[in-house]
Amino acid sequence: MVIDWTGEFQNWLESLEAEVDAGDHVARRQLKFAIAGMSRLNDLSEPPSEDSAVLMRVRQRRKYPIWRVSHPFDDEVAVRLIVWFPEGETAGVIVAFGGDKKRVGDAFYTSAASRADAAIDQWLRERSRET
Repeated sequence: MVIDWTGEFQNWLESLEAEVDAGDHVARRQLKFAIAGMSRLNDLSEPPSEDSAVLMRVRQRRKYPIWRVSHPFDDEVAVRLIVWFPEGETAGVIVAFGGDKKRVGDAFYTSAASRADAAIDQWLRERSRET
């Protein structure tokens, strides 16, 4: 699957990379899980049709149907990638944003819908200017 991502996700990745370069071991784990999540998305041949241990629908969605990509339990981090599979596309996924929900727990998903909607709308505006 072809993966693209928003500016918000790019900023988060760059921030993690800087923290890793500064020696932050938690950021190293977060980045490792973010890269593994993107690899899982890349390996998909089509958008998911049902929930799995790694890919699950975010029930609190608003405008766009969004999914979360997660990883096996880790004591220190709980990285989630919030993704959108554009309707009608069979080979594309947009990573709206990523974050570590370890400190805030499931409250992370309360803001996920509005954050994802804003990030996806921005991504769509930017793409419409390119064509």
